[in-house]
Amino acid sequence: MCTPNCPLAYIPGTVFRVDGVDFTAPALPVGLPAPTYLIEGIKKTPPGSSNFSYYYRVTVRAQGTRPGTVVWLQEIFRP
Repeated sequence: MCTPNCPLAYIPGTVFRVDGVDFTAPALPVGLPAPTYLIEGIKKTPPGSSNFSYYYRVTVRAQGTRPGTVVWLQEIFRP
């Protein structure tokens, strides 16, 4: 768990476990910046209800090895 005051650094070789599956962060080519991301928490209350749900909007920017190759990805995640 992290707050906005503790950004996570991209460290090659770091192992992440998601749903029991391990993923390893690969080494990036020299001079290539690490991907950056922003995670926003969204609290939604449906009309006519007092219950609420949390959603998370994840926005990622990654750069390829060729100059000008940039990818933006955005997804809404509901746990």
